Amino acid sequence: MGVFMNSRILSTLFLCAFFGCTLEPKYETPDVSITTQWKNQQETEILTPRYENWWDVFEDCVLADLIKRAIENNQDLIAASERVEQARDIANISRSKLFPWLTLPLGYSNQEVLTQLYGPGLPSSQFVTREHQLEYSLPLTMSYEVDLWGKIRSSYKSADLGAKARQDAYDAALLVITTELANAYFQTRILDAVTSTYESILQTRRKTQEIYSSRYEGKLADYGQVAFSDQELDQTESLYSEVKQQRAVFENMIAVLLGSTPSEFHLNPMPLIELPPQIPEGVPASALARRPDIAEQQLLMQSIHALLGVAYAEYFPALDLEGGLGVISPLSQYFFKGLSFFWSIGANLTELIFDGMARYYKVQLTWSQFRESVARYRQTVLNAFQEVENSLSNLQWLQKRMDSISHAVESAKINQKISNDQYTYGVISYLQVAEKEREVLDNDLIYLTLLSFRYMNTVQLIRALGGGW
Repeated sequence: MGVFMNSRILSTLFLCAFFGCTLEPKYETPDVSITTQWKNQQETEILTPRYENWWDVFEDCVLADLIKRAIENNQDLIAASERVEQARDIANISRSKLFPWLTLPLGYSNQEVLTQLYGPGLPSSQFVTREHQLEYSLPLTMSYEVDLWGKIRSSYKSADLGAKARQDAYDAALLVITTELANAYFQTRILDAVTSTYESILQTRRKTQEIYSSRYEGKLADYGQVAFSDQELDQTESLYSEVKQQRAVFENMIAVLLGSTPSEFHLNPMPLIELPPQIPEGVPASALARRPDIAEQQLLMQSIHALLGVAYAEYFPALDLEGGLGVISPLSQYFFKGLSFFWSIGANLTELIFDGMARYYKVQLTWSQFRESVARYRQTVLNAFQEVENSLSNLQWLQKRMDSISHAVESAKINQKISNDQYTYGVISYLQVAEKEREVLDNDLIYLTLLSFRYMNTVQLIRALGGGW
């Protein structure tokens, strides 16, 4: 009867160890309220083909080349890639505990032993003999913790999910860095357009300043007009310098994103005045599935949930198996008969009796960490909706503002042409002409500023949609 009971116990332990008994509670994905459409849904459907890389939608080979260089050389991306490798190594280390560990502790000893002999017929000088002992050992030992309650498997599962989360973290970093690079690139090009506008205005200001200086010297104009033209020229040069400064900052930002020093990088001027492409927003559920930060939070939740199996398994006994197999030499060179073989096997079943409620609080701690990860996941989803809605709203209102300012630019240019004709015939003064020129400049700058915001929000929408649609 005792043998039968022991067989049943051993069979149960064997089944638990090798057929996946775990104490992890059933995992259920937390509910998140997902609407069927965006609040700022575009009125007409935008038909844009899918691209392998989101930046191809801009059809800009310079941007594509810069992003390729950033992916290869950006130090933050390289660090994120190494973190992925580290997480995979940690998972593999955890996985190794599922298998027996074998060690080979080679042994050798060489010593002299004094032995005192007793017996009749022995001469008195040989009562004490000197023996030289050599000992060699070649054992192969095995240690293995039987995963009765799934503690090791749950630990490996948690580490494996953590490694996959690290991969999503890398994808999120890749999306952030590439969109930051695209944004800096477009801002640089728009500033080139602003610079070009200021350069044309400066030519007019310098020419006008020379004319009024000549007229003042010829006593054909008072000094007030000269002073006003000088003031207009100085203000424009100051604004021009400010734009050049802003461009240098964006150019340096691009250099660092490419993994280069700013002194080694230069981007040739390429004024940008074209509108960015319109990006289809898709449906909310698809946007959530594409965002790597949301996927990362989902995996982190599952990783922490798997640790619950580890925490609950601490309540149950641990079974350790030990064994050995090897050879050992005789104890003395005088009795050498050949090598001796040996083997051993054993098992230890250990149960913790009292721990001051440490295991209880470990379970509570793990549950708290899981609930925290659920809150982070839900907040990440809310942030995703906010980012998409903000970008859609901004793009809609920017389009309306740009339509209005485009009409204002055309009207200002017509008024400037009329004022130039009136000044040529002496109908109005230079002050009135300068005012019309200032209106044209102001409207051009407002348009380029809105264009800058338009590109920024287009890139932000792409990031909010997870880099695709």
